[in-house]
Amino acid sequence: MKKILLILFSCFTYAVAHAEDGYRLWLRYEKINDSKLLQEYQRTISSLLFTDTSATLFAAKEELVNGMQGLLGKTIPTTDKITDRTILAGTGSNATIYSIISANVFDKLGKEGFTIQSATINGNRIIVVAANSDIGVLYGCFYLLRLLQTHQPVQKLAIVSSPAA
Repeated sequence: MKKILLILFSCFTYAVAHAEDGYRLWLRYEKINDSKLLQEYQRTISSLLFTDTSATLFAAKEELVNGMQGLLGKTIPTTDKITDRTILAGTGSNATIYSIISANVFDKLGKEGFTIQSATINGNRIIVVAANSDIGVLYGCFYLLRLLQTHQPVQKLAIVSSPAA
């Protein structure tokens, strides 16, 4: 009997030691397996630009970097200027973002809401993830990653999401 318990305990210990951690289970960024869609996403996203720095925005940036690398199978670099196919992320306190997203949209977002919009600035096609707060930007980044994970189109985005009060 002791031998059977020892074997069961050993198997359980092995399974627990080799299980994926909770983070990996929740945020699994497997490469897009549809080659046509993968190429489309790779043509749509070439760099990431965060307009502000804070602990929350750093976390959002790291998540986008890791998520994009996993989903697109290549590193998407961060940049300090807008170029064609940049994802621009930040709050409405940034003049560039505020010039792209209307004040009416920011009014609808509240504290934790976000918007994800396709835009063109100086001839550069970009995706803007914007919010009134850093946490809203983080939520918007997760939403954008979910769009890619669920194979949704990202060429013409006009998403406004605000949690119910």
